[in-house]
Amino acid sequence: MLTTVLFALLSAGPAGDAPKKADPLAKSSLFATEPSTKSTSPKVPVVTTPHWRLLAPELRAPGGKRPEPIAKIITDPSELAVSMGLGLGKEKEALQKATRAFAVKELDFKKHSIVILAVGQRPSGGYSVEIGGGVVADGNVKIQWKEKRPDPDTITTAVITYPGIAVLISKPTGKIAFDPPVKFPGK
Repeated sequence: MLTTVLFALLSAGPAGDAPKKADPLAKSSLFATEPSTKSTSPKVPVVTTPHWRLLAPELRAPGGKRPEPIAKIITDPSELAVSMGLGLGKEKEALQKATRAFAVKELDFKKHSIVILAVGQRPSGGYSVEIGGGVVADGNVKIQWKEKRPDPDTITTAVITYPGIAVLISKPTGKIAFDPPVKFPGK
């Protein structure tokens, strides 16, 4: 059975309070559902931020090594606070910082997850991570991504960089996978 993961935020209180405002996630439609007669939405929106280091500073290359791409999935406020280096008991502060980083009105871990993807240390500027799209099927999400590299004849900054991206998505009922595959810390 095909299920569509809806990437949406609450923009108003309970029914009857205030009219719903435009969904900030509706600006970016990157995820497509697999073909099915039951599919009602060809694309599903997400919100991304380049401020991934704020959310998971430990994903930088340790000791200057150049590791393979690595990902982290954050599913609750405590995990977010620890990931940000704030520690337990600082969940409210972590949620406020993450909400600002994604430039959204509200981040609710009952409905959302944060996916962070970092490619490790790079020798210069000009590198970035792009989310090219994704497929949602049976509650599973497969995120398609690529590393953008500078052209060989491009002038770039002479500074070591750590390209990555953070993506705010609806909490999937299944697994999150990446295409191409990436490693997860501790696995």
